[in-house]
Amino acid sequence: MKLHSSMPAHLQREYVPQAEGPAFRILEWFAQQPADIQVKTADLEREPGCIMRSGLQIYGQLKATLDRALIAQYLTFKDGTYSRGPRWCVYAAVSAARSIQPHLPYSPPQHSWGRVVCDFFKANPEEELSLDDMALKFHNPHLRAPLTVERKHTLLGRVCREGYLRLLHGDMYVAGPRIQQLPPLGAHGKA
Repeated sequence: MKLHSSMPAHLQREYVPQAEGPAFRILEWFAQQPADIQVKTADLEREPGCIMRSGLQIYGQLKATLDRALIAQYLTFKDGTYSRGPRWCVYAAVSAARSIQPHLPYSPPQHSWGRVVCDFFKANPEEELSLDDMALKFHNPHLRAPLTVERKHTLLGRVCREGYLRLLHGDMYVAGPRIQQLPPLGAHGKA
């Protein structure tokens, strides 16, 4: 149960199921249903939008997976039926707070054109380079795809959108306004 530091204090001690885990998927399925829904265990275990997505194909795993949600009273279980519990609104608040967490900054992956070019401009913010300059300057066997005009949007587009690079007229690249905020290699984001 890892929480981000910007989670409101009154929600930090609440149970938060692992994102994309089975309990999370089941609770999110309940969130999309009418508020008064009551689902029998057997029906919930067969519900393709809920259990199959959660990876719980084995009969009997459902209650064990939802134990923490039952303890937190996000759900209730009575007479073989699951429904929203008395503290469902707390789960909704926790879920909403998690969804508005600040996103970690994008970090271009190692051995990508975006990483190589951004590292150069971070160290040399006054430079200007064309695609041809980059292709000559950064000859590296780890850079799998050739840097061409046709591929510039694929290979450098994300770092431009993130503000790490800026494309000037005439296909010249310069350091973008956020180049000094480029996370170090291995930090945060995904390719």
